[in-house]
Amino acid sequence: LGCPGRRVTARPCPTTPASPSPPPEGSTSRTWSRLTEDSTRASPPIMSIPYTLRPIPQFTVTPQDQLALEGHTVDFPCEATGYPQPVIAWTRGGSPLPSDRRHVILPSGTLRITRVAAHDEGQYECQAVNPVGTTRTAVQLSIQQRGEEGGGELTGFQRNKELELLTAVT
Repeated sequence: LGCPGRRVTARPCPTTPASPSPPPEGSTSRTWSRLTEDSTRASPPIMSIPYTLRPIPQFTVTPQDQLALEGHTVDFPCEATGYPQPVIAWTRGGSPLPSDRRHVILPSGTLRITRVAAHDEGQYECQAVNPVGTTRTAVQLSIQQRGEEGGGELTGFQRNKELELLTAVT
């Protein structure tokens, strides 16, 4: 690695034309320079390395707070995009979900909780994770116990992605 008449160098030889090419679309480049002996000014660039800036994962489907009737199934859809493709993870109150058959994360990233009960009520968090970073969003699950009176109001909840309306008996 050297030029005729010079010791090892990281700069192009004087006879080698330096023709910088633009970085590929969607990328940028970073240039490094070496400081001169008096450390007050930089020498001409010694190398330029193109790289791609990648944003942290972004949600394409964001889960919403839900009110569910005790004993029913609730789906919290959550999807994200990014490069590399993020993995969807769910927690409850900052802790991993219980390892049981009632709490299932579907391949789409949807959290499905079957046979919801009062102890399932609380805050859940969807996380989109890849090597670039993590994006989080929190949702609240509220449970309406069987036999609770709702004052004649309509209560909406999601079951197997179909919206059902219940009329509370007064």
